[in-house]
Amino acid sequence: MRIPDSFKKFLIFFLVNLVVHLPFLQLPPCGQHVWRQCNTLGMSRNFAEGNMNILEPRIDRSNETDGLTGSHFPLYEWGFAAISRLTGFSETATRIYSLLIFTFGMLFFYKALRKLNVPAFSSTCGALLLLSVPQMYYDSINAMPDILALCLALGSLYFFLGYFKDNKSGSLVAAVLMAMTAGLVKFQFLIIPFSSIAFLQSNKKNILVSILSAMIVVVPVVAWYRYALSLTKLNNLREFGLWIQPIGTEKKLLTFFNNLVSDLPEILTGWPLFAVLVISLVVFLRSFSMRRENIFILLWLAGFACFYIMAIERMMHHSYYFMALIPLFVIVLLRCLRTFPKVKPLLIALLVCNFIWAFVRIIPDRWYKVSGIPREFADKNMRKALQDCIPKDAKSVVGPDVSGCIFFYFLDTEGYSFENPAELLRMTRDGRYFDVMKQNGVRHLVFRREAGFPPAFDQLEGLRLLKRVGNFYVYGLD
Repeated sequence: MRIPDSFKKFLIFFLVNLVVHLPFLQLPPCGQHVWRQCNTLGMSRNFAEGNMNILEPRIDRSNETDGLTGSHFPLYEWGFAAISRLTGFSETATRIYSLLIFTFGMLFFYKALRKLNVPAFSSTCGALLLLSVPQMYYDSINAMPDILALCLALGSLYFFLGYFKDNKSGSLVAAVLMAMTAGLVKFQFLIIPFSSIAFLQSNKKNILVSILSAMIVVVPVVAWYRYALSLTKLNNLREFGLWIQPIGTEKKLLTFFNNLVSDLPEILTGWPLFAVLVISLVVFLRSFSMRRENIFILLWLAGFACFYIMAIERMMHHSYYFMALIPLFVIVLLRCLRTFPKVKPLLIALLVCNFIWAFVRIIPDRWYKVSGIPREFADKNMRKALQDCIPKDAKSVVGPDVSGCIFFYFLDTEGYSFENPAELLRMTRDGRYFDVMKQNGVRHLVFRREAGFPPAFDQLEGLRLLKRVGNFYVYGLD
């Protein structure tokens, strides 16, 4: 019995993905953007333990509400919640869940490269290069909905390329459905399938099909984000940035400089890939022509440039927003290397070097130290001791936590959070904020201190110390 090539490639990609991540699959959410991981897992846990209605995403920083708020389309969270209902909630399981999703993304990328007439060996290396990019190596096992959006977008690209080549209606249906779902999860990933329009043969039928396809994809995406904004207004829980905030010219220039000089070579490609990409581009641009493949690349770049300008306020501290661009770097590299002699040994050497750089850049800084979270959360026993102090359905006030979600996720509770203890004494129209919290059902206060209680605690009445775990104090409220 002949094993399908797609299955063999998937198995190769899965095993490589598994091996390079194996020591880190049991880690809790940690590292850069841990707040995003905690928000994702918190929402998933709320689905699993409560209402599985995908149209009603809930967060832990609920204040006096039920936590219902607007977000991206929560397919990643809902999918893991469905699994959790069968297997139980596990952080290792969510890392494997992301690993599997990213592996399917690698397979779709390989198949899309083959549709672009890239040789099989180079396409295999291209898919593995995608994993070797530090940003992808890090986020491919994190609780990030962007991973699902990327996988769907690459799948849509593959099916669009298949439709333009073979004119099969089944490929078109799959391409449109995957593009629509990718856009619902994270709208910037629509750049990837829409750039394939460069390969569309210009005739009345194809133009009509492309217009109808765009409408089928875009209309639900726009409708969802309008609905999400209405959910945000419902409880005034502005947890997810579904809007654009203007920034000054100086900050824009600083963001652009940092992305170009630091992020691009260090984490969005990796220094080895960046160096080879620059050298090959210099050679390639000498013979550049407006072929379909090059128009495809330019459309992808232009689409991302529009998104970058629109969302530049978030680009300084959200490097995962660049995921929609990273596959293009690999495509450009493989396109440039076509005229190079001895491509195979070059790609193997590049793969090894880029993986080494990804390990050096990511592991010590984000996983080896279990960075980004308090040590009490990294230690399973200490974390369990804290969780045992708080009844499952109780409302709590937790802090100081700038993220507004990390403490909630690890303590497995919901309610109010604060960044500065002085906030608890802030006067509102209904009285002191701390008293308002108690009136709204808060029965526990979890406070983390490093050195001495702040003066604000001297003015809080009715606190009973239930337990101390490390630097965390759990109080009951009378």
